[in-house]
Amino acid sequence: MKKTLLSLLVGATVIPMAAQVPLPEVQFDAQKSRAKVQQMKQPVVKGCYAVPQLRSVNAQRLPQPLLKEAKARWNPSSRSTHQIHSQLSRSTVYSTPKNTAGMLNEGFETWDGVTADWLPEGWTEKISNPDFIKMEEGRFTWHTCYPSSVAPTEGRSCAAIYYAQVPDPNDSTKKKHLDLPQDEWLISPVFTPQDGDRLLFDLGYAPLFLFNLNPGYVDFGTFEFINRQPSTTLKVMVRPEGGEWEELFDVYDEWKDLSLQELFNQYMETAFRSYNLPLDRFMGKKVQVAFRFVGQYGNTMYLDAVKCGKNSLYTDYRWPAGSFYWAYDDNLNTLHDPTGRSFMLVAPYTDLTWTNLSDEAATHFTWQYADPSSPWSYLTTESKDLTMSYPFNAYAIPVLTSHADGYANGTYAWDGMSFQAGGTGIYPGPDGQMVFYGMSRFDPREPLLMVPDVNDGPLFGHHKKSRDTWSNLFRLEGEDWGELQAVGNIFEAPAAPYLVDRVRMYGLGEVQDDAELIARIYRITPDGKMGDEIGRGTCKGKDVLKLNDNILNFGFSMSRLSADGQLLNEPVVVDSEVMVLVDGLMANNKVNFGVLHAEPKTLNHFIGGYVFVNFQIGGQQIQMNPYPTSSFYGSNGPLFADFAITMDAVYNWLFAGAESVDVSAEGGVFSIPVSTYLSVWEVSIKDDTALDKEWIKATVEDNGQTLQLRVDELQNDNSERSCSVIIKGWGTANDTIRVKQSGSAVGIEQQAYQQDKVVMRGTLLQLQSNTAHQATLYDASGRQVMQWTLQNGHSVVSLQVLPKGIYVVRLDNGANHRILR
Repeated sequence: MKKTLLSLLVGATVIPMAAQVPLPEVQFDAQKSRAKVQQMKQPVVKGCYAVPQLRSVNAQRLPQPLLKEAKARWNPSSRSTHQIHSQLSRSTVYSTPKNTAGMLNEGFETWDGVTADWLPEGWTEKISNPDFIKMEEGRFTWHTCYPSSVAPTEGRSCAAIYYAQVPDPNDSTKKKHLDLPQDEWLISPVFTPQDGDRLLFDLGYAPLFLFNLNPGYVDFGTFEFINRQPSTTLKVMVRPEGGEWEELFDVYDEWKDLSLQELFNQYMETAFRSYNLPLDRFMGKKVQVAFRFVGQYGNTMYLDAVKCGKNSLYTDYRWPAGSFYWAYDDNLNTLHDPTGRSFMLVAPYTDLTWTNLSDEAATHFTWQYADPSSPWSYLTTESKDLTMSYPFNAYAIPVLTSHADGYANGTYAWDGMSFQAGGTGIYPGPDGQMVFYGMSRFDPREPLLMVPDVNDGPLFGHHKKSRDTWSNLFRLEGEDWGELQAVGNIFEAPAAPYLVDRVRMYGLGEVQDDAELIARIYRITPDGKMGDEIGRGTCKGKDVLKLNDNILNFGFSMSRLSADGQLLNEPVVVDSEVMVLVDGLMANNKVNFGVLHAEPKTLNHFIGGYVFVNFQIGGQQIQMNPYPTSSFYGSNGPLFADFAITMDAVYNWLFAGAESVDVSAEGGVFSIPVSTYLSVWEVSIKDDTALDKEWIKATVEDNGQTLQLRVDELQNDNSERSCSVIIKGWGTANDTIRVKQSGSAVGIEQQAYQQDKVVMRGTLLQLQSNTAHQATLYDASGRQVMQWTLQNGHSVVSLQVLPKGIYVVRLDNGANHRILR
């Protein structure tokens, strides 16, 4: 029977929060809710072509998809049931202050979420058509909303205006629509710019739809403009208080020279773009600005983060390689605090780098980061990137601030509760039983979507007309065809190896009991191709967990695949970039479902979604050709997507509590502590002399936390013997303890092992001793730089803030140890 990672967990180290900080109180909603998927009506974008970025080993030219099939999205409502209430969070919330006299700083965050056609205090609007107030609850004029297709740049809400399209009253079929002209003004309160202030704002729009795309204006055969004209644009107006309006900016001017092909291929999606406009002529004067949405046949626009001030620095960072979001349990529930903040998982006891992605104008930076020895206390550094090592525990989120002369400081902290170094996503459930949460590369707060095709079946999935859909998508006719075979996500190379014994995939639809899908894990080669398959698992239709609202949870028990293709009774060890895919979507109509996916709202996120398509072209079958999801367009542009595929991933470690042991001639039984997350896999002994292999025996006790050595009596007091005891962990490097027995050694009753263990692991100094209580660190000049107390003979101290060089660790048992930082 295959051991699961859950069965290998060391009980004392399951929950890191219990190690150094109080365990948070867990609250569960009274009424459990699971993902409910509901259709969102959005316009169909047709006639769009994409060029797949092939990562295929097949040199034959493959067809390119005609991307007019994705016509609508699906969006889940609340799916979270598990909430954590904790006083441990240190994530900073950066709020937008309320407007006061002379200031302009509006994030549209004080809306109650209900009132129609609402604007903040002091803001007014000028409406071109009084009937707009009555239409669509005032959405054809400026209002405040929670947008569904794009994320506000501050908070949850922003200002918005929809293009005015209404049913044609003269059409009895009710199929025709009229586009009404609009000239709608959103006018700010009076404010006074100071020296160096600029008008800053974020505008959400699709550049393609700034142009008139009606017949007579564009030729979709050649993809060229016939008569290049704006449709609806956004103009920024300014005036002294009580004076005349003048135009300051027109967003159309930024895009008017691009070709139609460029606009379709690169700029058809709605996204926020930041602007800053000079106000030099108005310094010290009372002024107003207005955002003028003017034209016809346009598209919806969003406005957020309107400010008068110095240009702020864009500030952001990327998490270390191999970081995971805590995602879903079997029931598609997530674990979060009351404000919706979740957790990250990173590798322990190894150097991790948070990569700075901030504005190039920034000249220096300040990081606030968790102290490895005090997880909820901050240390600071002024390095560009943050490189740290952390022992097993939960820690406060890093905060990055960027600085430059003439700019307002920019500050960023990931909006999460904490990150966990080592272990896995496991937490007690409502019944007290431990619940595994799969690990993902996308934030589980992103909505899960499904894209239907023109046949009203799932595009990324299988239904009875899937082959027709994919054949048409790639413009194949006659005996030639294409069909989706598999979907998968790329997971980046980790900073340290991790283990996988389970993969989960979430879908929407139906599956027959005799269907079978296969999850596979492949290495990705340095040149971006599929390499060796290293893990595999199967899921029968009868074993699929069927949740509410036709949500399906496919669970795959994974086993490591040996070099000769044999499935081993072991979890999969991942130490490189991998593709995790689910194969078998061409399942002879035994499945009728779509694979759910998430579309991250920020594209510095690692996007890893791929589809694998089989073709028959000219009688030849070409199998498993990969296309990134960004090759395909939905209603809002390229589908930058990760599929809802998660892994039960574990970051393990293994350290013995001693490097060497001296044993007296009498021998005896003694124990060495072992630090590990999973139980020890194997213990072996390598005898130096090979004369008497039975003089020492090694076993693992206490649920994998103790190595017990039994040493026979040495018959000749004048002789000595030695060996190496090698302990192996799951997915970790081996650790070795040197054992030496001689007549001159001290009695084992007095000192089981006298050697201290002092090891540098990245920038962490790990110290274990059964005789020392205090440690002092000296630099090469003999200057004392640090001092600390060992807790139960153990300590982990970060030397990140110290310069590289030679140091001496002096213990109060009299021992000195030289280390290299």
